[in-house]
Amino acid sequence: MMLLCFSIQYHILGLGPIPYIYPNEVFTIDMRPAALSISIFASWLCNTIINVLFPLLKSVLAGYTFLIFCLFCTIAFALLWFKMPETKRKKLSEIEAYWAYIN
Repeated sequence: MMLLCFSIQYHILGLGPIPYIYPNEVFTIDMRPAALSISIFASWLCNTIINVLFPLLKSVLAGYTFLIFCLFCTIAFALLWFKMPETKRKKLSEIEAYWAYIN
């Protein structure tokens, strides 16, 4: 039971809540349901792929399996840091202008 609590705690403190929170901050009201659906689907798909591949990679690569996941986490962090707009203290119209400028 303690391991489950620690797992949930570190999921919440890490990047886990981003697919549930971020689409609500950066998309307009009419786009939010679709964006949230795609975001949560992608999150569950990635979690499923990780859960399927981890035992296979662990049996082949042993401890080096974590380097692969570390690489993917580093790439995801870089994309998040450089490509996603900061939404702190910004209005939705400013965020929309950011996306219009990018496109």
